[in-house]
Amino acid sequence: MLDERFERAWSRSAAASLPVAESRLKRLCGSRIAEDRLAAVLIVRRQIEQYGIRDRYLPLARSLVADPDSQCRWQALMVVGLFAERHASAVWPVVLELGASEDQDMRSAVATMVLEPILKHHYEQYFPVLQAAVEAGDAHLTDTLRRCWLFGGLKQHSREVDRLLGSVSPAQPPSR
Repeated sequence: MLDERFERAWSRSAAASLPVAESRLKRLCGSRIAEDRLAAVLIVRRQIEQYGIRDRYLPLARSLVADPDSQCRWQALMVVGLFAERHASAVWPVVLELGASEDQDMRSAVATMVLEPILKHHYEQYFPVLQAAVEAGDAHLTDTLRRCWLFGGLKQHSREVDRLLGSVSPAQPPSR
């Protein structure tokens, strides 16, 4: 069950008259109040559903991917992942930066919300980069890859991913 804060933010986003001005979204994203930031990213999700992906939404979501609030962070990473198919080069740095995080929750969010869609749509381009990082011993990024669900378009690559993960130490990186 969702918590009350999420439900309030969801209700605020549902009550917002779309489209919400970018200046208002920026103010909400910069708020000191977690519920405001969460409402902002939920509004962005609604606007994407209503009007489609717009380049201006990526920096808004990107500004919240390292938010101290887990719900806000997951929702922001969900929005970032929506850009993976058409704007992978803008999204890939999120995988490299936050997929190497010491925070286990962050690695889970990056794996499922961002890395999976990038690999689904751009496997041939990005898997070799990921493979090099894994083979170089990046334990956190390796753990992020381990957290991916290989289904749908990724299932065809599961043997290659499994082979890579089997070639490195199964030791889990330290987590917070």
